Amino acid sequence: MWAIIPINEFSRSFTRLSSVLDLEQRMELAKNLSSRLIQILLAVDEVEKSSCSHVKKIGQVNCSTQN
Repeated sequence: MWAIIPINEFSRSFTRLSSVLDLEQRMELAKNLSSRLIQILLAVDEVEKSSCSHVKKIGQVNCSTQN
């Protein structure tokens, strides 16, 4: 099984929350949720392949590619 995770630029994420979170807070939320999801998927044995090319922009994510 492959896992494909579409991740927007953090500055464009969660715009519907702009009335309660400022841009920096929304970016931090997107970063944290993306990082958490990636870490969870990397731990799932059934996920055969992962591509972390876009993940490098997230930072603080240890993304090892499996083949």
